[in-house]
Amino acid sequence: MSGLWWAGTPATAIPAGRRLLNRPSAKVGAQINCDMKVKDRPFNVNVSVTSVDGKDVKFDMVETVDKNQVASAISTQVGQQVGRRPDAVTCPDNLKGVAGATLRCQLTDGTDKYGVLVTVTDVDAGDVNFHFKVDEQPQAAG
Repeated sequence: MSGLWWAGTPATAIPAGRRLLNRPSAKVGAQINCDMKVKDRPFNVNVSVTSVDGKDVKFDMVETVDKNQVASAISTQVGQQVGRRPDAVTCPDNLKGVAGATLRCQLTDGTDKYGVLVTVTDVDAGDVNFHFKVDEQPQAAG
């Protein structure tokens, strides 16, 4: 989804997005995670400025999966696979809903911490499907 800021979007106004796209401070590459509603359905989105030409600010919006939802899904699936949940799973950011998008999360098991690579496999009618792979070796203590 993309558009011109003042042309509006097919969604309820996004206060956080207004800060990002506020002319004249809008800069190409600037991005922010926001909440929005389309037909009363809530979505998490990432808004990125793609171009600025005077007062014209163009942007893209990509649906995201909240980082806590991603972490919870990993924890649940690991628990089902190995018989117990890890002590913790954390992700640094929301997962962008674009096929091929990746995110590195961290799984804690006792004193060991493992990297987790999360990859979006496809997006179907607003549902973001992803798989993950836990690193075979724990991260070096540091």
